[in-house]
Amino acid sequence: MGGYTLINLMARYRLAKWIDVAGNITNLTDKTYVRQAGFYDGMIFGEPRTFSFTIRGHY
Repeated sequence: MGGYTLINLMARYRLAKWIDVAGNITNLTDKTYVRQAGFYDGMIFGEPRTFSFTIRGHY
């Protein structure tokens, strides 16, 4: 089984003194990979590309 590279990105921006916006992307290239192999001749695939966004306010 060969190796693989995963690319994850995270960015955060402060809109004002009290509010931040953040975004995450995991597995940017949407590469299919096997996370575990060989358990009862089965394979567990890794997560596909996912996005998440957060808006956080603080005082």
